[in-house]
Formats: sequence, structure tokens, C-alpha cells
Amino acid sequence: MGPYTINERERHEFFARDLLQYWLKPVQENLVHLKLESTCYWGWVPKCDLRGVRFPHLKSLELGEMTFTHDWQLEWIISHGDTLTQLSLRQCPIAHDIWIDHTLDAEGYPVHTLGEELYWDGTTEEFGDWCGNSARWKDYFPRLMSGLPRLRQLQIGEASSSDLRQDDAAGNSWRTLYCAFWSDNNFGPWASSHPTIGRGYDLLDHCGLEPEPSYPQCKEEDLEALKQLMEAVRRRAERS
Repeated sequence: MGPYTINERERHEFFARDLLQYWLKPVQENLVHLKLESTCYWGWVPKCDLRGVRFPHLKSLELGEMTFTHDWQLEWIISHGDTLTQLSLRQCPIAHDIWIDHTLDAEGYPVHTLGEELYWDGTTEEFGDWCGNSARWKDYFPRLMSGLPRLRQLQIGEASSSDLRQDDAAGNSWRTLYCAFWSDNNFGPWASSHPTIGRGYDLLDHCGLEPEPSYPQCKEEDLEALKQLMEAVRRRAERS
């Protein structure tokens, strides 16, 4: 998703208002299966606040390209623990670091008025700042295990609770578990690797920024937590 798509008025209107008001709220009392995905990242920008909807009969939930930036997103998933039996998170990374040159609201979302385009002012050297996110999957996976006791089928990236190649799949999935965002990058603001690697120039050298963001150094802990979650879900499926 390049800067031009972030600025699109229609994209923000859809995720912030139309999806909730016209699609989800009218059916929330009856919906059993829900699949939300996009061709580009969503959740933080464009903002999508799902706290206003809850589905009391939801059995399966599929999310694609949603970025995790706030704990409430995980809690929203867990709030469906009484009914949820299937969960798929495809390309849904935790945004571990955000370089932003736009005004943020009290919750850390870019301030944006619906009906207007969202522009990044391009003044990183003077106004930019790092917003670190301490959330890690090694903490999220155990919460999913305890918070979704009815879960019988789980997909995280390439790893599935029914996958016999669990170790390889989990290892490959770790590559998509985190991302970084920096708003003035002409090559596209989202990256699945460290934001100073493989993007044509070194952002830190270019802007003279300190401190350098730290890519999460918890691969082994993440993968162990993921394997434990997958195994727990697999055992539940066998017993059912």
C-alpha cells in the first residue's frame, strides 16, 4: 500500500464508517461467519474500530491484512470466545514501530476527518517521531489459547492447527508476524522487515533519527507460543 492509497478518501470512509454502519451492525445479531480482508493493510490506517460491533453467534472469523496496533483488537476477538470455533489471521502483523509525521489522537490513530483526504505533511526531519509498540505474539498467543476455549481450527499465516508440517509452517509464518510503518517513505510505508533494510536508502541516515527502532528479537519465544497454541487447538478438535 503506497502513500497514494493511504490518502484516498474512499478507503478511510469505508473502513471507518461504511463497513460498520451499513454492513456489520445491521447483521451483528445473526452473523455466524465473518471474513474481512483487503488488498492492503487496514486497521490502524485506514482506521477500523470494531469495538462498536459484536456478534453473539459468531462461529468463524477470518481476518486478512489487518494490522495489530492496539490491545483492544485482540480483546475484541477474544470477546467472541463463547461461540468462536474457527479463526484465521492471514497476513495480520503486529506493527512494532511506527514513524509518523501526522497528528495523532489520544489513542494513537492519525487524526482524520471523514470526507477529506489524509495527507502526510512530509516534514519528518522536524516533526516526525517514533511510536513504539511493545505488543508481541509470544504474549498474544497464550491469550488466544485461554480466551477462545471453543476454538477447534486455527490458521496463523502459513501455520494451521491441522498442518502436519507445523514446525516449517510456523517458521515461515514468523516472517509475516511483524511489520513497521514510516509515513514518508516513497517506496511504500509498510514493511515486513526492519524499516531500514532493502528500501533504497537508510531512513535513519537520511533523516538523522535516533534511537533506531528495534525489530522484535523474540522469534524463538513467538514460535514456541504459536506451537503450543496450535497443539492445544488440535487436541480440542480431536476430542470434539
